[in-house]
Amino acid sequence: MPHMTETDHNHPANRWRLILGQDADPGNSVDLDKREKKVDQALECVYGGKSRRKAGLGTAYPRVHTWLEDVRRYFPTRVVSMIQLDAIERLGLVELLTEKEIADQIEPDIKLVSSILALKGSLPEKTKDAARELIERIVRKIEEKLQPKAEKAILGYLTHRSSRKMPTASDLDWRKTLLMNLRHYNPETGKIIPEKIYSFERNRKRFKQITILVDSSASMCDSLVYAGIYAGILARLPSLKTHLVLFDTRIADLTDELDDPVELIFGLELGGGTDIPMALKYARGTMDNPAESLLFLISDLYDLYTPSRVVSELEYHKSRGTRCICLTALDDDGQPDYNRELAGLITGLDIPVFGCSPENFPQLIIEGLEGRNPSRDAGMFKPS
Repeated sequence: MPHMTETDHNHPANRWRLILGQDADPGNSVDLDKREKKVDQALECVYGGKSRRKAGLGTAYPRVHTWLEDVRRYFPTRVVSMIQLDAIERLGLVELLTEKEIADQIEPDIKLVSSILALKGSLPEKTKDAARELIERIVRKIEEKLQPKAEKAILGYLTHRSSRKMPTASDLDWRKTLLMNLRHYNPETGKIIPEKIYSFERNRKRFKQITILVDSSASMCDSLVYAGIYAGILARLPSLKTHLVLFDTRIADLTDELDDPVELIFGLELGGGTDIPMALKYARGTMDNPAESLLFLISDLYDLYTPSRVVSELEYHKSRGTRCICLTALDDDGQPDYNRELAGLITGLDIPVFGCSPENFPQLIIEGLEGRNPSRDAGMFKPS
């Protein structure tokens, strides 16, 4: 719905006229004010009759430019994103978005990226170039929003761990500590006063490898895009080794492409079945030291095969000391559709299963790296 002023509440007929469109009032009996007429024109360009849609935008840049400005002026952000999405699907607006001035006005909405990816296979080559440019602008804007918080939080955690002054008793490397401090032997007391304490290298690298498995079925597209963006951010952080693996009934290991998340995302192929056990089995080979690894399974858990195979693979990962977290979604919706039966079996393994908002993902990573159970604040929603 458009933004409403106090006067709008006094004219329910006007509101219904805007909702139902021009076809509901062919005689123009409802008197719309100047602002309402602008709102009506913006909506008719997308939702009106076919002839009015064609006349409303056509293919001229000034018309599209004006329409985008009106939509942004009269509607809240969440509605702007929805209208943009409908315009692309109904009017083929991707072809009109090659102009930088237009692309700069597009709201950085993940669903817009998902929809373009879904339509990508039917787009002509010229339109694909425009679509890629649009995806790049949106992904860069989202990345600019998420990256500072993620880097600050995770780098802060890594720095804190590396600067820990005193390791625990089990971490101490007594032999190296004594050898490296022999020069500090005090003959009067007969004691070595260590200047520096050494701990085992393996303990300082605990949980610093992350493997992200993402279900690439079409229903998981938003989560997949966010996972690609975050994997690119994580790959640039020191002291972390990040793997990104997509799966349906096949495996696509995109770890070597994390330096360019835009190319990675635009190259995504959606659809196909879902073989979670196959993906979990593949993940074994991504871990140099399983006991120091964190595994994310991002899937709605609608698997083609028996749940027992999924459970068996997760049990294997846990037996090797790998920390596992299952996300039914990594998106903004908050209402995931997922296989609750399989989710229940996974939680029975003491593996957290819930959906997470993109903004809370960095905190979830830190909690996973620390080996703590995710806090209630980390998830937007949880299985009932």
